Amino acid sequence: MYCAHFGLHRPPFNNTPDPAFYFGTPEHEEALATLEYATTQRKGFVLVTGEIGAGKTLIGRMFLRRIEPRARTAIITHTHLNGRQLLAAICHEFELVVPPEASNLQLAERLQSFLLEQFARDVFVVVLLDEAQNLPDESFEAVRMLGNLEADDAKLVQVCILGQPELRERFLQPGMRQLDQRLFRRFHLSTLTREQTGQYIAHRLKVAGHSGGELFTPQAIDRVHVLGGGTPRLINRICDNALLTVYGRGGRVVDADVIEEVAGVPAPVLAPTLPGEAGLHTAPRLPVRSAGAPAAVKNTTGPAIDAQAIGRLAQRLDRNESELRALG
Repeated sequence: MYCAHFGLHRPPFNNTPDPAFYFGTPEHEEALATLEYATTQRKGFVLVTGEIGAGKTLIGRMFLRRIEPRARTAIITHTHLNGRQLLAAICHEFELVVPPEASNLQLAERLQSFLLEQFARDVFVVVLLDEAQNLPDESFEAVRMLGNLEADDAKLVQVCILGQPELRERFLQPGMRQLDQRLFRRFHLSTLTREQTGQYIAHRLKVAGHSGGELFTPQAIDRVHVLGGGTPRLINRICDNALLTVYGRGGRVVDADVIEEVAGVPAPVLAPTLPGEAGLHTAPRLPVRSAGAPAAVKNTTGPAIDAQAIGRLAQRLDRNESELRALG
């Protein structure tokens, strides 16, 4: 809608895991390198966690893009599955023929035959579990048993587990101890710093065709960072709404007032943050759609933030976006 107005050839802030827009922070690059190393060295299990919208799915896509020429891959994104359903889904992803009524043992045996065949051909086998926090314990037990299939000195299957932060605590529970001990490495993706937020916005604009010039003022980027808490998904939504608003008014530059307006957050909620303040690099993680949130949460970088007002941010952004798109 607004692309031609700003000299862009594609929308820069769509919330889809498009590898073309991958922004590699040192943490993201380390996570990618870890996944690739664990696979090529046949280390078995790797756990990658991060807040909602931190870029875990995109990391998974980038990893598969790098490894797929040398590997057979199974991607499981629907993780509300019991143990048998999970094994059946993995067989389906590898295009293995199994009877509909196959038992857990039969599914595991079919997978073992497949894994041995691939190992003999020196082909890596990767299972990627996205949104893995939804898996019940019995499914993790099935995954652990699958990981027990190994040659004398190498794992036959590499399992990459992506999920939200609560997975880290869950893996420490007594019932998950055996799987936890099999993890080659656990890795947690942090949110972006203020500097990285600015670089992230500039990167996406460049990929979308922006040839230079200021589309977002430094003060606008400050607001985006504070309001989005450094989370890429929220940054995308805020910036997309801001560009729609400026386009609708025939403007050319997004300033801090536009950011506050599209967010719909009252002025007292967003305390003034000046360049150079420590808060720019330690932005609070702001809850989204948090029903029943407490009246206020502590902000270590300034005055108290009204959590319920911030929790309504995503809904207001949705409404603003819908209205602006209808006008366009």
